[in-house]
Amino acid sequence: MAPIYATSKSSNSVNSSSDPASNRPTTVPRRKPRFPSIPFPPITMKLKLTPIPLLLSLSLLISCKTTEENYRSAYEVAKARQTEGLTDREIAAMQREESLPKVVYKGDSIPLKSVYVKWVEGGAGGTALRYNVVINSFKQQFNARSVLTRLRDAGYATPLLLEDKTGRYYVAASTTSSLDTALTTLRSLEQTSPVPLRPPYPYILQRP
Repeated sequence: MAPIYATSKSSNSVNSSSDPASNRPTTVPRRKPRFPSIPFPPITMKLKLTPIPLLLSLSLLISCKTTEENYRSAYEVAKARQTEGLTDREIAAMQREESLPKVVYKGDSIPLKSVYVKWVEGGAGGTALRYNVVINSFKQQFNARSVLTRLRDAGYATPLLLEDKTGRYYVAASTTSSLDTALTTLRSLEQTSPVPLRPPYPYILQRP
């Protein structure tokens, strides 16, 4: 007769009756899929790339600033040459008259300034008409007369001397009642003049 192994059977029965958890379905843990590891760029890379556009912007700003400084320096040099040899009063007068208004006449932009002046010398029949082409102005009358003489020697028919209420003398190459005639004289003086011209001369002085 074959032997009966009670120990082994009783062991199984005890396990199934005493441990209720053994009757629960066994859960097999899932294995995580294995993917190739992809290295992500660290945050520091972003920080390293960020200053590059900033540096480019700063370099552009610096170059623009340098260009502006160069233009300003060149302008100041040109202004210094322009006022070389002039007195402080003459420089101040020139700066006052540099802001001349521009008037569009028959499609042409012309410098025209309206000033109350009185006739001093020369002109057409001993008088000053409405439009006068001014080539210079002086505080001292003898300087103005010197330029007036040079205009006469150069063949200008109606040069004249005018004076404003501040006592400043204006030397005009011509006086006329026609703006077209005054404009023709103005353009001719811009091409060639018997006396040196400095900005804002020549311009047309209109008597109100």
